[in-house]
Order: sequence, then structure tokens, then C-alpha cells
Amino acid sequence: MTYAAGLAHDPENADLKDGVRRVTEGLEKTIPADDETYEIIARATADPEIRAILLDPVILTLLNECTHNPSASAAHLKNAGVEAAKVQKLIDCGILEA
Repeated sequence: MTYAAGLAHDPENADLKDGVRRVTEGLEKTIPADDETYEIIARATADPEIRAILLDPVILTLLNECTHNPSASAAHLKNAGVEAAKVQKLIDCGILEA
């Protein structure tokens, strides 16, 4: 279950809110900071489905690997926890490049 799914059931849960904060901070550290990147992230995170995908810890790990160790990201793509549809959505919105 993702933090977003948990918050849908319990929107005031402090632990889930803290998890979202930690994931968001991790994402900000993972993705190189430039104006174009921030625009892509802003547009993408306006979509609730993309926000939920980005709050998925498996996807966050994939993004981190893609940034810091691209050759290892292939192993994450083989992971059953990484759904191809989620990865494709991130490619479509510009978060990932194919």
C-alpha cells in the first residue's frame, strides 16, 4: 500500500503524512534541480495519479537508481513490484525518459 492509499483511508494519520514528507524530500534530492525539471514535476504532480505513483516507495527507489546508477535501474524494472503501467505514466509525463 502506498502512502497516498493510506491517506485516502485516514487523511489525518501523522505517520502517513510524515512518510509523504520524507518521500517528497527524497524525490527533491533525487531529481536534478533545474527550472525545466521543476516545471515537469509541478505539472506531473498536479495529476493525483502521478502523485500516487511518485509516493510509491518502489518507484522512488527506481527514480533514485535511474539518477545515480542507471545500469542498476534495469534490475528494478524486472522487480515484480514495479508495474510497467506506472513506469510508462512517468515516461509520458516527462519524469522519466525512455
